[in-house]
Amino acid sequence: MAPAKPNMVMRSLRVPEKLWEAAKAKADERQENISDVLREALERYVKRR
Repeated sequence: MAPAKPNMVMRSLRVPEKLWEAAKAKADERQENISDVLREALERYVKRR
């Protein structure tokens, strides 16, 4: 059984198309989920001073 994830909410955001495509391509290349990549980036952002 997979570990339980914390409560998640869906959000939408505006991103330049070229940036989205580049990020999506890199995530796909690394076999990562774009949602996980964005979540990790947000976590780093809020932890920094």
